Amino acid sequence: MEKRILVVDNHPLMLKWMTHLLEKEGYQVFTAEDGLSALDLLKMVTPDIIFTDLIMPKIDGEKFCQIIRKDPKLRNTLLVVLSAMIAEEKEKILKLGADFYIPKCSFNKMADHIRSVLAEADRRGEGLKRNELIGIEDANPREITKELFENRKHFEVILRSMEEGILEVTSQGRVIYCNPSAISLVGVPEEELLASNFFNLFHEADRERIKTLFSTMDPHRKVVNGEPPLRLNGKLVSLSLLPILDEDSQTAILLVNDVSERKEMEAKLLQAQKMEAIGRLAGGIAHDFNNILTVIKGYTQLSLIDLPMNDSLRKNLEEIQKATLKASTLTRQLLAISRHQVLDLKILDLNLLLKDMDKMFQRVIGEDIELVTVLGDHLGHIRADPGQIEQVLLNLTVNARDAMPSGGRLTIETSNRVIQKASIRNHGDIPPGRYVVLSVSDTGVGMTSEVKDRIFEPFFTTKEKGKGTGLGLSTVYGIVKQSGGDIRVESEVGKGTTFQIYFPQVEGPSEVEKEALAEMDLPSGNETILVVEDEEDVRKLAVKILGRQGFDALEASNAGEALLICEQWQEPIHLILIDVVMPQMSGPQLVNRLQRYRQGFEVLYMSGHPDDTVLHHGILKKGVNYIQKPFTAEELVRKVREVLNRSMKPSTPPIPQ
Repeated sequence: MEKRILVVDNHPLMLKWMTHLLEKEGYQVFTAEDGLSALDLLKMVTPDIIFTDLIMPKIDGEKFCQIIRKDPKLRNTLLVVLSAMIAEEKEKILKLGADFYIPKCSFNKMADHIRSVLAEADRRGEGLKRNELIGIEDANPREITKELFENRKHFEVILRSMEEGILEVTSQGRVIYCNPSAISLVGVPEEELLASNFFNLFHEADRERIKTLFSTMDPHRKVVNGEPPLRLNGKLVSLSLLPILDEDSQTAILLVNDVSERKEMEAKLLQAQKMEAIGRLAGGIAHDFNNILTVIKGYTQLSLIDLPMNDSLRKNLEEIQKATLKASTLTRQLLAISRHQVLDLKILDLNLLLKDMDKMFQRVIGEDIELVTVLGDHLGHIRADPGQIEQVLLNLTVNARDAMPSGGRLTIETSNRVIQKASIRNHGDIPPGRYVVLSVSDTGVGMTSEVKDRIFEPFFTTKEKGKGTGLGLSTVYGIVKQSGGDIRVESEVGKGTTFQIYFPQVEGPSEVEKEALAEMDLPSGNETILVVEDEEDVRKLAVKILGRQGFDALEASNAGEALLICEQWQEPIHLILIDVVMPQMSGPQLVNRLQRYRQGFEVLYMSGHPDDTVLHHGILKKGVNYIQKPFTAEELVRKVREVLNRSMKPSTPPIPQ
């Protein structure tokens, strides 16, 4: 059987001469004009010998040699480099892994050297000595070849050093060049990537888009951008095409960029903007709702106080009271979502808080779920509202329970963690620093990536109708963010979910809070109080509650009425209970005006607005008295009594600026 030889050279004259020479020697000759065509031919033919040039289009000889040497099917194929470059770059070329290197020279001399290689191959067979240079003495170095090679090497250094992935791809999608960044992005070895089909590197859903992009390339346009990004090797990448026309065919230079981190940051920004918009809406709803609830709660409580214990109406009123408590919880959730609630911040030890809640957790999750608590040693302290952190833990526990309908394991863990450097891949946008991490993990059903992307959105729920409002995780998100922390979630379908909450560590001793039992009897007094509130129902309720407890309550619906009362009232006014946000003039502005007419009164501000509005008016400054709507009759009179008791010592109440 005659031996087969493949000759690869982009010069037609060389191909014709080599074919004539080798066929005369009795060989079956196959030819290819470039590396890409040669690789296609090798899929159908396994030659005994390959002769290849080095400088040629569509995969050069250097890359072609590397691919040949890594192909197990061609391990016994003799590889011969036949190139004019050998005379100028002998040291570099001898590292290509070929068996023989023949410099291009006169046709007679080249023919002699080729015949000697063929004879050597026949004599030694598979045991042939490799990496041998033949005929270097007959080669005449040409400065133009050396100069071209140096330019090529210079541009190759530039392309190899670029962080952007660069590929050259034919109009049919065949890869004929790739720099190291492109190889890294694609995640395929160079010898496999070269000559592969670029379209097949992408998910099937994206292939048609890329094919369309190639088929609609306009050679007169400099750059064609392929947006939106595509998924490649687990990354989001953007593509830019630079069409290139030559005499025979059209190829494209592809610029490939990993935009995963940028897109993740954009998604976070979009989510933050969406949550902010929802927060503003929730805060506005909560304000109006709080005014209504204040009236319902107040009158219900007053009625319960006045009714005998055996009155038949008492049960009805108690049910109304329960409903208002649920409604108050809803407004607190709305304020938590909007991150606009007023927090009672304290320095806390999470471990102590968790120990106190252990029994509650077990009651919530039931007997078929195992509770594991792992408390970190020497845990740092955090600054947060203990009631709100309890709400976070309760919501996450309920969520975990619902994810394990057939039982499982719930693990609550605390630990210290130091983030040395911000990393979008590991910690998102959490800045460097020392943190206390609270982890809540379940072995439940897990979530898809689509569900995970939406879990913190208000009213989004995967539960059956009537089984959930979609506010639980939104509340968690709002509380954590308002507490200065951050939250991360990891989940896999069928394997469970882990929530990790990062709280910044703070210095200082923790405050162990114990709720004091409230006295059954409401405080009373005989001081004069001016109630300034534009909402009539709330104003009438406050006046009635205060009057019932012995206070002399005056009322004003706006700034003008309040100023008139302060001018005409001859007796002392001990306290002004005033709404923060009112038409015409805000509460703090009115207090400044009232102080021109009289001195010595205390001020208690009230508001149903979220605390960004309150902060805007300077209410939450240290020493300023404040009560949040909706309040109960008991909460109002206790707060009034507390403020009046402090006024026993001479002082001037601070006025927000």
